[in-house]
Amino acid sequence: MSVEQFCFRLGKSQIHPNDKKWMPPWLEEYAKGLGSGQAVALPVTEEGVLAFLRSLRDRGVPAWQRLQAARSVEWYQELVLQRREVDFGGFKRKLGELAEVEKRTGGSGSTGDGIAGEGLPSLIDPKEPAAVRLLRERMRVLHHPRSTETAYVGWLARFIRHLDDEHVDNFGEVEIGQFLTELAVTGEVTAEAAKGPL
Repeated sequence: MSVEQFCFRLGKSQIHPNDKKWMPPWLEEYAKGLGSGQAVALPVTEEGVLAFLRSLRDRGVPAWQRLQAARSVEWYQELVLQRREVDFGGFKRKLGELAEVEKRTGGSGSTGDGIAGEGLPSLIDPKEPAAVRLLRERMRVLHHPRSTETAYVGWLARFIRHLDDEHVDNFGEVEIGQFLTELAVTGEVTAEAAKGPL
């Protein structure tokens, strides 16, 4: 159960050829980090994976590459160990978010312009509907531009007014379809309308 066995099984799997190229080097890095030889089974534990990913972060490896590394160890767990002791969902989700932030900010993790709503904290009006507050929080964590946040909040506010109920999680496809139909029929869809106040 070695890196060599992983490469063999990976070669037989139905994944993209590019994945087959970059997964083995990441698994070799993981093995080195554990101080394990490539001929022995590599232990896959949550603590070990976290330590590996943190060591990559501390060396300045970008989040999108750390995501590749996590996926490599996950595939090793599946193909060679043939068990799922570690759930990689949380690692992949967080690294995906960090990669998106790095992409938006040029890899710095910060926009540097000091504008609230682009990854920087600012007050969120507690009088706004809960769905709007959650949307704002999420967009700020992902470093969306303030103009994008304003546009999305405007559309969500219009949807809330259409429903006449701020608990949007109680509604689904039918209500969204009715809302879009109403917009199309009334012809009120303009860029400025999307940015309207609550």
